[in-house]
Amino acid sequence: MALIGATAPQLQAEFRFGDAELGMIAALYFIPAIVLGRYGGVLVDRVGPAVGLRATGAIVIACLLVAATADSFSMLLVGTFIGATSMALATPASNVVLVHHVAEKHRGLAFGLKQSAVPLAATLSGLALPLIALRSGWRWAFAVMIVFPLASLLLAPATPVEHRSVGERPTVRLRPPRALLLLAGVGLFAATAVGTLNPFLVRAGIEAGFSAGAAGVVLSVAAASLIVTRVFWGAVLDRTGADPLRVIFLLLAVGSLGYAMLASAAMVPFAIGAVIAYAFGWAWPGVQFL
Repeated sequence: MALIGATAPQLQAEFRFGDAELGMIAALYFIPAIVLGRYGGVLVDRVGPAVGLRATGAIVIACLLVAATADSFSMLLVGTFIGATSMALATPASNVVLVHHVAEKHRGLAFGLKQSAVPLAATLSGLALPLIALRSGWRWAFAVMIVFPLASLLLAPATPVEHRSVGERPTVRLRPPRALLLLAGVGLFAATAVGTLNPFLVRAGIEAGFSAGAAGVVLSVAAASLIVTRVFWGAVLDRTGADPLRVIFLLLAVGSLGYAMLASAAMVPFAIGAVIAYAFGWAWPGVQFL
């Protein structure tokens, strides 16, 4: 999704679609994860997280290949849909790997590092605009990115599958606890806000006065700041034992200021707002998982 957002100006020019269609792509990216997320977790329990991670890599490769060879907006949608299904496997598989391999006292840092993969992808996507897409075309940006899911096929850590004895059934609560529902609600609203950042930041930056290449750099810097804060807050929770829910509240409150600054038509407030919106408004997922 970050790569589509970074190359949005070129994609829109070639396939002749507007911001409404760009929003459709962003929405379509999350719908499969909503529908398939529960089943992805069950599948990871059955086949093991290592298989889940390798399957994720294979799906992302297929997504990038379809997008790189797309000859229409519809084909771009198909590629997006394929890639979106990977989220249903990637999240539960990576979380199970961390819980298995990392001691509890270090899990805050571990989740922070793991969740930094998302802003790292946005950072690389933003750099791909001036370094690859504007020089050789947007298709090459998608093609070059295939190297990362290829690496995941080789680097997925071996993690045993927890087999249950015959006839043993897991204990299932018919109703999730109220606290879990509340936390899910917080995640819903927070994710609704940050879901607009990757697909629209470059387009909004151009409207604020940045060139396409400079808007891509703004995306990279903002996403890089998020890597720092996700790791930082994970380490803080490990060391201090602070209440994760209070930290989430703090991050969302400060991040809201960044969103307000993104509404500015001036370049400097927009750039500062982008950093704040990313570094604080999107730093909460690792804390939430913890």
